[in-house]
Amino acid sequence: MRFGAAGGTNVVMYAIAMIATVTLLYAGAMALIQNGIKRLLIYSTVSQLGYILLGLALTTPEGIAGGLMHLVNHMLLKDILFLAAGCILAQVHVSSLDELGGLGRKMPLTFGMFLFAGLSLSGIPPLNGFASKWLIYQAAFHSGHYLLGLSAMMSSLFTLAAVLKFAHAAFMGTPSPHLQKVHEAPLSMLLPMGLLSLAALIISLLPGVLLVPISQLMTVAGLGELAVSWTGPLPGTGGWHPLTLWLLVAITGVAGWLFYRLSNRQSQRIHLHQGGVSDITPAQAHVPASALYPAPERFIRQVLRVREKE
Repeated sequence: MRFGAAGGTNVVMYAIAMIATVTLLYAGAMALIQNGIKRLLIYSTVSQLGYILLGLALTTPEGIAGGLMHLVNHMLLKDILFLAAGCILAQVHVSSLDELGGLGRKMPLTFGMFLFAGLSLSGIPPLNGFASKWLIYQAAFHSGHYLLGLSAMMSSLFTLAAVLKFAHAAFMGTPSPHLQKVHEAPLSMLLPMGLLSLAALIISLLPGVLLVPISQLMTVAGLGELAVSWTGPLPGTGGWHPLTLWLLVAITGVAGWLFYRLSNRQSQRIHLHQGGVSDITPAQAHVPASALYPAPERFIRQVLRVREKE
């Protein structure tokens, strides 16, 4: 039995794809409204598992490859995020993002790897998380499931907002008094994050490192075949290659740096976000996680009927 003309998807698999889509949307929205450190990351994990299941349920070569690729990407990236959170919690025993702030200057390496993993998991090009999500989007649209594809893209916005919420609340601003003794994580904790980040960076530059073994596995299992190579572009995208975007990012970055160096740099140091006012305390200037996205959070809570203490 087939599902109409929408790509000939089996009814059972289409039902699974619908469940996966509801899961990634619901969990993504729930991650956005969380202020707890662990709860935000856990809901984000559930959302990414929905992406994996959606790709597999579409049953097309692109979808299956995207789901399997996202499985590996999620394993790498979410491990980095949990390890970064562990680096913080090992020094400060807190449970809420509202209790953090200003750790970016004290833990720059942890902050950098957290932001890299978070943006990649959100599907920001040209990072590796974007490559696997792109394949899932393409599989949904090419098979006629436009609502599923658009829902997956919407959930990526939820993930991006949640990651930026965590990054802003934990790493930006001025450190609270109880965080003054926090320091960068030890090498034993930085090294695993660094190795995982390096692996994710390699996949970002050369997605074929993952797609070639995945394609071979799919061929053996009779699940279809992809036209991929170790150094080639993403399949089904008209020859589009992540290295193209990386080159554009590099050119833009160099141009911006040159503009900054060659322009008139007359400036005056002021307190961040205070417009030169000096009688505002760091506590007053700090924006906690619970104060971010108030309107979207109220809307999500009303739609999902989630109480404030959830």
